[in-house]
Amino acid sequence: MDDIFLNAQLKAFYMEDFNNLINSDREFWRIDNEFLKEKLIAINSNPQVQTLYSKCELQGLTSEESYLEFAFCEPMELKIFRSILPEMLLHFNSFGREESNCYYRYSKPGANPNYKPNSEKFGMRCVDDEDYFKINSIKICLKTINSETKKEFWNELVRLFSR
Repeated sequence: MDDIFLNAQLKAFYMEDFNNLINSDREFWRIDNEFLKEKLIAINSNPQVQTLYSKCELQGLTSEESYLEFAFCEPMELKIFRSILPEMLLHFNSFGREESNCYYRYSKPGANPNYKPNSEKFGMRCVDDEDYFKINSIKICLKTINSETKKEFWNELVRLFSR
C-alpha cells in the first residue's frame, strides 16, 4: 500500500475520535490518568502530528510499557527520524538508565488489528473502523516500572513535538 500521511482532513477525522475518547463516560475507554490526558492534548495541538493510540500507567506494576502511536504529515517525517526519535532513544537508553528500554516501530498503512467485522460497535474508530490504521504511523515505546521515568518520557514527547 502507498504511503498515506496526515493532512487537514485526516487530522479532523482523528481529532473527532480523540474528542470522543476525552468525553467518553465508558470506564473501558477512559484515558489512564489526567497526566496522560494533558500530554495527549498538548501533542495533538501540533497540526502536523496526531495521536492514534496510547498507554501510560503510572501507578502499580501491572504494566511496565508506556507508548504513543501517532500519525504525522509528510514534511514532519524527516524531523521525526533525524531529531525526535534519536533524542528519545538516546535519552531513555543511555548509560545509567538500565531500568528502561525505549524503542519504536514504523508502520505503513494497514489493517486495523482491533477491528472485528461483526463485533459490538463502541463509537470509537480505533476499534469500529477497519481503515483506522490506514496511515503511516510510528509507535514509540518505553519499558520501565519507574513512574518518574514514565512521566519524563511523556514530558519529553510533548517538548519535542512542540518545538
